[in-house]
Amino acid sequence: MITKQYIAQQLLAYMSHQLSLADLVGWAESAIMNGGYEPGSEAEIRQVLGKLGAANVSDFGLLWEDCEQLMRQLGYKMKVEAALVL
Repeated sequence: MITKQYIAQQLLAYMSHQLSLADLVGWAESAIMNGGYEPGSEAEIRQVLGKLGAANVSDFGLLWEDCEQLMRQLGYKMKVEAALVL
């Protein structure tokens, strides 16, 4: 079952460079085709997956602001931390 929490985890993996854009898009497209969404959240999940599934198209893309908005739609607030790399 695709939950808002699982989508948020995938999006965070992409944002932390643990998942490529191509992998995120492929996962989202697969999730759209397979269905099985968290009850009561189907509309939000479809909307977020639709945006992620089109993120590799040059007219859409996936900016930081897009990620932040998608996380809000999933019920999360972004918090950024930075660490010095030596």
